[in-house]
Amino acid sequence: MSARKASSTNGRKASSANGRKAPMTPSGKATPKREQTRALIYETALRLFRSEGYAATTMRRIARECDLSPGAAYYHFPSKDVLVLEFYMRSEAELRDALLDPEEIPANGDLFDRLRGLLEFRLHQFAEHRKFVGVIHQNAIEPGNPLSP
Repeated sequence: MSARKASSTNGRKASSANGRKAPMTPSGKATPKREQTRALIYETALRLFRSEGYAATTMRRIARECDLSPGAAYYHFPSKDVLVLEFYMRSEAELRDALLDPEEIPANGDLFDRLRGLLEFRLHQFAEHRKFVGVIHQNAIEPGNPLSP
């Protein structure tokens, strides 16, 4: 995956940040409709966070944009904080994958080259999300805050 592809955190299956078990098919897999609904809510929330800011975006607005009831949105993501944690978890998983891919972040070379590769990856990854990534960083240092990982 290139650093540019990483900027949207698209293409990854959502982990269960809300702690609920996914509806399962007889084969033990999450239902495709559930995954599609989670993806729609997640992508819509990111779009609204980018365009309107984290504080101005409500779960009701996210649900309305997805043409869902607020209850359906809350079922998948009980709060905006859980959506931000989902973003954080996905971006961390992408970073772990990139660290294992020498085309993304060089495994050889000096420390400076590796650190530059890491920083470039992160900058590309968060570039389009600048407006709300600050929310993660501002709140991450407060141990009691729900956005503190």
